[in-house]
Amino acid sequence: MANTALIAAIVIAIGLGLGLGLGFGLQSPEPEITTPEPEITTPQPEITTLEPTTFEPITPEPYCSQLFDNCQNCSIVDKYNNKAEIECTTCFNGFYQLNGCYKQCHQNDYSDWQVTCEEGDNLEDADYECKFLLSDGNCFNFNRIYNSDFGYDDGYSVGTRLNFKYYDITNYHKNAFNGADKRGVTRIDLAENKLTSLTDFAFSGFDEVTSMVFFLNNITHISDNSFYGLPNLKAVFLYKNQIKTLSGTPFQGLNQLISLPLYTNEIESIEENVFRGLKNLKIMYLNENKINVTLPETVFDDLEKLEALSLDKNELSVIPTRLWQNLYSITAIDLSYNNCKVDCLLRLAQVYL
Repeated sequence: MANTALIAAIVIAIGLGLGLGLGFGLQSPEPEITTPEPEITTPQPEITTLEPTTFEPITPEPYCSQLFDNCQNCSIVDKYNNKAEIECTTCFNGFYQLNGCYKQCHQNDYSDWQVTCEEGDNLEDADYECKFLLSDGNCFNFNRIYNSDFGYDDGYSVGTRLNFKYYDITNYHKNAFNGADKRGVTRIDLAENKLTSLTDFAFSGFDEVTSMVFFLNNITHISDNSFYGLPNLKAVFLYKNQIKTLSGTPFQGLNQLISLPLYTNEIESIEENVFRGLKNLKIMYLNENKINVTLPETVFDDLEKLEALSLDKNELSVIPTRLWQNLYSITAIDLSYNNCKVDCLLRLAQVYL
């Protein structure tokens, strides 16, 4: 659909007339220049005395205690742009370090963002696990500021990108982001690692995230709660992995999802409820997989806003009569390089007639 752009330029010229009194001649400016001097210097002490009060710690207890579960008597000095300073006087049942406050769990030093404390039956039995596990068996140790890109534009929104690309990460813990300031984060990038699966509930609370990147990993399966707690997610990049089947409802709750690239995996079968609820999905790439024989005839029923669907380079041989029935907004379907011939073309033609 063509969009009409209306550009309006309004130029306002304002003329300022300065009247000069001729009756005073050139002698009057001397006292006018010297008299403001004390007026400029007198406000100085007032400015300096106000500075400390501007940055005094405030204590928004409900938010602070929710964000930092292990911190009692928590206070926060907000320096903007995700640079808030947290002060904690008492630590309990936590997962991360705050200004020296940490829970000892069979280690001498608790490293911020490196490990997560997991409790046993007794508090004394608490042990730790890596927040991000590397292929060499060590915990990923990093600085959370250095791994953040502020003002990042992902094509859907502008905010902070948490960047974890190229680190040989094999797994991330469900508490990997506990203690993170999730405000303003719009993109989480875990591409080009060695992930074999996606951890349930790990991203809960990232309310502003609009895109997630997982391409070029070794992911074989997506579970039902992999993307739990991401109400504004618009794009998930899962291409070039080793996903073999799409089952269950892995994309449930992603009502704002627009783009779903799943090309170049090893997908052989897709269950009928996999795409249930994706009412706003517009683009889906399922090409270069191994989808065998056919698809469930109702698998695309909820995709009423889908505009482009790529199914080329699969192993499809049968297209159900009603497969495209609810694709009211479709403008392009690619079925090339499959095993079906005339029958596929006839079924496809029904969409455009």
